[in-house]
Amino acid sequence: MSPGIDHRWSDVFQTPGTQPWTWTIGEREHFWAFSWRPFQANEAGTEILRHFTTSDNNLQETDHFDISVSSGNIYRFSAIWVSGT
Repeated sequence: MSPGIDHRWSDVFQTPGTQPWTWTIGEREHFWAFSWRPFQANEAGTEILRHFTTSDNNLQETDHFDISVSSGNIYRFSAIWVSGT
């Protein structure tokens, strides 16, 4: 089996300050990497302050993030999973 990559994203409007945000994918078999980036030019900055994952009785996983942004605007949340060989 050859390595594979899957990229998923969501565009999210965020007001200035720190807010919680969740993303449910229900997939626990691959390595996941996340980023939270400005969608438009001239943004002051964004930061993932905290990230943790929970699962329910059916092993559906939800990733929880505390996100801080300097100015309110549209941001893009990206999630990439990588499968090995």
